[in-house]
Amino acid sequence: MNVNQIKSEFLKNHWGIASEIYRLVSETIKYYDLSNFSSFNKSSKVIRFNNNALDLVLIMETFESCWNYYYKTYVLESMRNEVLDFFYKIQTGNLEEQVSAPYSISAVDIDYDLLNGFDLLATQSYLLYPYEDYKDFQPELKCNNQIAKNRKITLSRICEEVYQELDITIYDDLEETLDDGYDNFDVLITENKRQDYEFYFQFMRNCWKYTKGRTGSDILGFMFFHDGLRYSSLDDDKFSTNEISELKEFLNSKGIKI
Repeated sequence: MNVNQIKSEFLKNHWGIASEIYRLVSETIKYYDLSNFSSFNKSSKVIRFNNNALDLVLIMETFESCWNYYYKTYVLESMRNEVLDFFYKIQTGNLEEQVSAPYSISAVDIDYDLLNGFDLLATQSYLLYPYEDYKDFQPELKCNNQIAKNRKITLSRICEEVYQELDITIYDDLEETLDDGYDNFDVLITENKRQDYEFYFQFMRNCWKYTKGRTGSDILGFMFFHDGLRYSSLDDDKFSTNEISELKEFLNSKGIKI
């Protein structure tokens, strides 16, 4: 597809990424020949509608695959240097230095909220250092990632514009017939239809462990989401909990007594 044939100015301005998404979705549409309903019997996931068939699911899965790839390579990678520097400061005593703490911090909570952006806030573990006992020593370290937030918005709009550019919107009236969660593009781009969190945590753990290879630090890191009160370890891929008792057991297993 020649970029000059594209109607959307937004797609033209972001053609470096948009061109590949446009190409892959176009190939999916052509394979199933949306103008010829008799071709849809090629699909094992075919969905019937008024004696016709439309594998809109496969088209949505193509969008999803594109999203997953660019979420990792375009969105998350844009914050790698900032996150590595952030973790390096945590692992080399920046929090203790801020308040001249008379102790070495052995565990940190790193607050995040993917629904509202990619900014991070590191504090000493509240479980190990309760405010009541350490109110004179309350260090914190921030990591702002506005570029990643902007890129996620851009990626979402690219997908939306491709969806419209290819006239897939003409099939939105099929949404009541689709019962597997891929009823239209608006549903596709909701958080629970993608693997954003899984990719995000893997990215964070890789950065954390890479930094530990440089610093040799023993500090433990936990990603902490306030709304869900969930702790996810950056040191152990398998540990995630919203139970304080389980967190205490985990810390004890690492030689940190509470």
